[in-house]
Amino acid sequence: MKRPRRRATAGERGPRRRGNRFAVLVMVGVAVLISIATVAVPARAWWQTRGEASELRSELNTLQADNADLEARRNALGTTLEIERRARAEYDLVYPDEEAYAVLPPPERDATWFHAWPF
Repeated sequence: MKRPRRRATAGERGPRRRGNRFAVLVMVGVAVLISIATVAVPARAWWQTRGEASELRSELNTLQADNADLEARRNALGTTLEIERRARAEYDLVYPDEEAYAVLPPPERDATWFHAWPF
């Protein structure tokens, strides 16, 4: 017949169980730190590229708007009316049978009429 096992007293089983719990807690803590480290690095890189992407998207929208304006100007320069308008406005060109006049702005007023100011 087998002998029944004797139960350990509290003093006999305490330190051994505490040591096992501590080892398990340390292992779990290390595993959590490793998982945080493996997630944190890609997450930070993702967050930075997300910010850069929004800046680049904004710059792309600005450039597309500028391109649309330049395309409209290019299309307008393809017409004779626009070429004539720009030649007259920017270069003061006229047809051979026309005369060009330059109208000067009026002279500035003399600011000395305030000689009695304040009353």
